[in-house]
Amino acid sequence: MANQPASPSASPQGTLPFTGRTVTDSFVVVAFLVGTTAYIWAYLATVLPELRGEISRAELLRFRVLLPEQAAACWFGHSPSFAAIDRLPVLALAAAIVAFGWLIGRRLLAALFGRAKKESARQSEAGTFTALERFIFSCGVGLNVLSLYVLAVGLMGGLTRWSFILPAVAIAGVSAWIAWRRPAVEASHRPVPPRDEGIDARWLWLAVPFATVIFLGGMLPPLDFDVREYHLEAPKEFFQQGAVRFLPHNVYGNMPLGSEMFSLLAMVLVDDWWLGALVGKTVIAAFAPLAALALVAAGRRFASPGAGTVAAVLYLSVPWVSVVSTSGLVEGVLAFYLLLSVYAVLLWRQRERSLAVAAEGPPSAARKWDAGDGQLVLAGFCSGAAVSCKYPAMIFVALPLGLFIACTSPRRPARPLAVFVLALLAGCGLWFAKNWACTGNPVYPLLYDWLGGATRTPDNNARWLQAHLPHQFTWSSLIGSLSLVVLKSSWLSPIMVPFAVLGLLVRRYRRLTLTLAGYFVYMIATWWLFTHRIDRFWVPVLPVLALLAGVGAVWSTSLAWRRTVLSVLVIGLSISFVYDTAQELTYNAYFVSLSDARHDFRRVNEFHSILNEHVPPGCTVLSVGEAQVFDIAVPVLYNTAFDQSVLATICEGRKPQEIDTELTRRGISHIYVNWSEIFRYRQPGNYGGMPEFITPDWFARLVDHGVLETPWTNPLLPYQEIYPVTAVCAVARRGLEPQVTTVKAE
Repeated sequence: MANQPASPSASPQGTLPFTGRTVTDSFVVVAFLVGTTAYIWAYLATVLPELRGEISRAELLRFRVLLPEQAAACWFGHSPSFAAIDRLPVLALAAAIVAFGWLIGRRLLAALFGRAKKESARQSEAGTFTALERFIFSCGVGLNVLSLYVLAVGLMGGLTRWSFILPAVAIAGVSAWIAWRRPAVEASHRPVPPRDEGIDARWLWLAVPFATVIFLGGMLPPLDFDVREYHLEAPKEFFQQGAVRFLPHNVYGNMPLGSEMFSLLAMVLVDDWWLGALVGKTVIAAFAPLAALALVAAGRRFASPGAGTVAAVLYLSVPWVSVVSTSGLVEGVLAFYLLLSVYAVLLWRQRERSLAVAAEGPPSAARKWDAGDGQLVLAGFCSGAAVSCKYPAMIFVALPLGLFIACTSPRRPARPLAVFVLALLAGCGLWFAKNWACTGNPVYPLLYDWLGGATRTPDNNARWLQAHLPHQFTWSSLIGSLSLVVLKSSWLSPIMVPFAVLGLLVRRYRRLTLTLAGYFVYMIATWWLFTHRIDRFWVPVLPVLALLAGVGAVWSTSLAWRRTVLSVLVIGLSISFVYDTAQELTYNAYFVSLSDARHDFRRVNEFHSILNEHVPPGCTVLSVGEAQVFDIAVPVLYNTAFDQSVLATICEGRKPQEIDTELTRRGISHIYVNWSEIFRYRQPGNYGGMPEFITPDWFARLVDHGVLETPWTNPLLPYQEIYPVTAVCAVARRGLEPQVTTVKAE
């Protein structure tokens, strides 16, 4: 797809690197500086939607710079401490998971490309990997294989330590034996990248502070709503069940959860859902530095080492990348697999063009397995890994790359497309098979009108579509969305857009830059046309934009230009670092002990802590309205806004005496009601789904009938209440455990 970079001496007339001696080149530099200054000014003047539009970026920057004591209080706690030792087990196990994934991928890559025949030197350069490329593709392939293995073991109900320890020992042993027998097998065919004057690998030190913050945040307990509702709650429930099963009360927990399998794996290994969740979050955080390394390799392969270096630094510095990586959200993982998928397709296309030029025409369709097939397998499998993270990857990654392969193959497209599709299914097919077996719908809960699905009804499907599909297709809506992507989205980079625009002007890599820009436009278009236009849904395309920006940074090799690039980077990175570490962006108790962070009032609802302390052994909490229940350590019944209400299942249509009997039968000792969530769902245009009978008056009547006790309240947390169940709590107070009847989920 991309042309190999040419040396300055070989550049055609009109494409020589900037030397600072022409009027045109000087004009471009001045225009870039003026444009970048104007963009940064507009960037800082923009109000932040994430903070309800009450503060601009400039004001937030000023507050955080002038009030360092507030940052210190968040980082070290109000009683300052420096807890680092308790992070070591989390970091060590996360590193072990990534390392084991790399080991699996390394062996698979060796097997995949070991079948390719020896080629000419020119072909070999396009068909083999550098050491860095082998590393990142090995990590990507191996981690997805590991995730699929955890899913398979979970579906069979075999979630035990030995299910993972024994295969790990076996694979490590085999790898050690192979390395001993053939120590130099993978040391050949290393293409030497062209030299970039000035911008070298030392510039990667600029990314170290951002990578450090990402890992520090990744090891912290979760704060994000979605993470506590299903990204970590679903693995927690699988761990407690000892198997991966259908979750009728949490529709999100039945979608592909490839990234979440790392949390489940860690929970099983340490036999602790809490510590395992932190390990899983750390593994998810690690995908951001892996993506940065992939950008370094991609820059070296398709443009220049400097382009890859700047792209990696810019990507890690984007506040959005820090948000999704430290929060436990999966967009960073999807971004990594999107980049690897595009990378593999670019390698395949580059190789096909080289073969066509060498043969002076389209290659023959009749051939055996070769490196090109291996590259298509990588592209398809990494696309499948992206789909395993999130359904939208089907239109963001799999569909465009499949169409590109079909339309650009110099041979008949049937074979390369078939290889790509089969590898794609290998990368994500088990998730579709699981949903097909559990719900009758392989893409549950999507396509209900055609495929149906367990627990889905016309009502909750209509509400799902209302919440997850775009509705306004006006010019004003389009302009508003584009302005969000380019400037107004809260956690953008202050300098990536100017560099990316400049990248379009670099003629040496025109084919590459047009490809990257086209993919970015496609991604934004599909995001606007087919999703509910949440900002972070387009975050996975940021590596593509970063690579385009990296190309812009090597527009010239002159000393003056390098100093310009470095100055702009220092200014932009300084602004981004302040945002990355601000409490407004993420939970930033970087050096607070994990035990304190677990109960931190900034993160945990105090009512959840009360429930953890007061629910008797053997009893259960019924949560009404509240679906982010990860921090509730006692058994809990709940449902999302798009599932059947558990409270309605127990109480609707029953008399107080019958409700009392059912609550006792289920061992429900407390009912926690979050009225603020219920009222929010009932607002016009919101999710809905809350039965009309659930009102304060209805609960008051149950109190009057003696079914429930007087609710516990807290003036600091209005619109939330805990109702003790009279009969069950009375038994618990006598030191007895309630007689609970096992109830099958409705």
